[in-house]
Amino acid sequence: MKIAIVSARLTSIDGVSIEAEKWRAAFRKLGHEVVLIAGSFGGEPGGPHLRIPWLDYADPEVVRLPDILSRPAPFDLRSETEVAEQAERIKGQLLSAIQGEGVDLVDVENLISLPLNLAAGIALVEIIRETKIPFICRHHDFYWERAELARSRLRGYLDENFPPHDDETIHVVINRRAQRELRARHGILATRIPNVLDPNMVGVLDDYNADLRDAFGIPKEALLLLQPSRIIERKCIEDSIRLAAALRDRLGRPAFLLITGPPGNGTEDDPYCQRLLALAEELAVPVVLGWRRIFIRRGRAEGGIKIYAIADAYAHADLVTFPSRLEGFGNPVIEAAANHLPLVVRHYPVLDDMLEKGFEFVLLEDGLTEGVVDQAVALLTDRTARRVLTHNAEVVRRYFSPLTLEILLSEVLERAEVSPLWPG
Repeated sequence: MKIAIVSARLTSIDGVSIEAEKWRAAFRKLGHEVVLIAGSFGGEPGGPHLRIPWLDYADPEVVRLPDILSRPAPFDLRSETEVAEQAERIKGQLLSAIQGEGVDLVDVENLISLPLNLAAGIALVEIIRETKIPFICRHHDFYWERAELARSRLRGYLDENFPPHDDETIHVVINRRAQRELRARHGILATRIPNVLDPNMVGVLDDYNADLRDAFGIPKEALLLLQPSRIIERKCIEDSIRLAAALRDRLGRPAFLLITGPPGNGTEDDPYCQRLLALAEELAVPVVLGWRRIFIRRGRAEGGIKIYAIADAYAHADLVTFPSRLEGFGNPVIEAAANHLPLVVRHYPVLDDMLEKGFEFVLLEDGLTEGVVDQAVALLTDRTARRVLTHNAEVVRRYFSPLTLEILLSEVLERAEVSPLWPG
């Protein structure tokens, strides 16, 4: 069978792209062909792919969500000519791609969960309702989790359509909270498939990454805290900077914070990024912005500049910090565990899905307290305390392996009447 994975962006460093890549690998392992359809590709697609620029919410021709939200009257597609016309264009291109490629099943990644690109979501909803093409809709987060959408003029329309309420579409969520909410709000029974570990995210020191610290100006004797995320406000990176300062003072070692992801607006003049840099200067914490030279995979940039993988950053890190207040899942949690690294993490709502498997982390329950710093120091210096790192890695192996994903996806495909061509 041929499966199309449709998303705003693919083969990039955002969470949706990373998870879509894991599904592509699992679909292939189960014997299926996969074609990628996206508005943009962050790297080499590595297989059949089609680009429809209007799928990307950052495309210049996409009707901007802030503009749609700012209009006064309740949303009515019949009067929103600009959005409706764009949705029709996207719908035509998607149908042409699906039919031209001979696609048997479509996996939609978040486009009809969170309407960052409203026209693309509308196009997909109409295709689902007007055709008999089997669809899997994977939801990473929902519109009601964003205050600006939950109380907006779009609310009535989103309640009816995002996601569509039909009996044929298979809905997949990544955490138990989303599963409960989707059933309570819309009567939709979704399958829960948690994110799993990408083995390529486990780093080892080797000849390629041996110079990573030198490349970023981080002394070998310095404590390296890794923040593997984008630079956006809900990641609460202020706490990571304060943690670096506290550990420096307690251990008497320089402490650097390496942030792997880009700022929210894609440039270093992003207001939140600038506030973080000002705080770091105030606390004398060196912050390294690694987003121009750290990607999912190794490579070379223009001029032959070495590109490191996120796994290379894990290989050099002493501790991972992830104080985010809201996540659909939180891949850095299982990645830190798989890399045998201490993790300081805020107890965000869906973290319980992972904690119930037996993980033991340093939890930010009431902010950055002395107790949190004490636990972090112990994990960095005490051999007995560090035994928990081996335990956490075993939990990842047991519950969050690629094999787990293959088993769960094969069950979903059976429901969609798409069986594996041969055993994986």
